[in-house]
Amino acid sequence: MAAAWEGEFMEGSTRNWIIGGVAVLVLAALGWFFFMGGDEAGTATAPAAEDGGTATTTD
Repeated sequence: MAAAWEGEFMEGSTRNWIIGGVAVLVLAALGWFFFMGGDEAGTATAPAAEDGGTATTTD
């Protein structure tokens, strides 16, 4: 399936680099959201402030 459009769209190794890059970005984003708690605004001080000042929370 990939070989059908590989030649007319881009070279195979370039396509693999793009797919790999997107996968790394998605995994990094998921890891960031899970690490930050998922529902936070994205600031490093938000979870600590909500937990009463403890910076080593894992929620």
